[in-house]
Amino acid sequence: MQIPALSKRKHNHISPDATKRINMEVVSILMKATEEFLRTPDGRPDKTVNHYRPKKQLPKDFVPFDVEGYLTERFLRDVNLDPKILNGFCK
Repeated sequence: MQIPALSKRKHNHISPDATKRINMEVVSILMKATEEFLRTPDGRPDKTVNHYRPKKQLPKDFVPFDVEGYLTERFLRDVNLDPKILNGFCK
């Protein structure tokens, strides 16, 4: 079983090699497919497609709730481990 706070994921960082592997042909095909999806067969914008638009901007100091940290603390409490002890391993 994997404890989220103990697993160090680096999915937020894109390596320089990943940007070199971008296939522009695939990107162009996906963009064309998106455009076709957003239009009716006769080429007009499709009114049945709903576009998400946020009602208001989030405050600059907004911090999303850390679900992973919360669940990890709950798990550690359930197995009777002190989260403060494990914090030294997570740094």
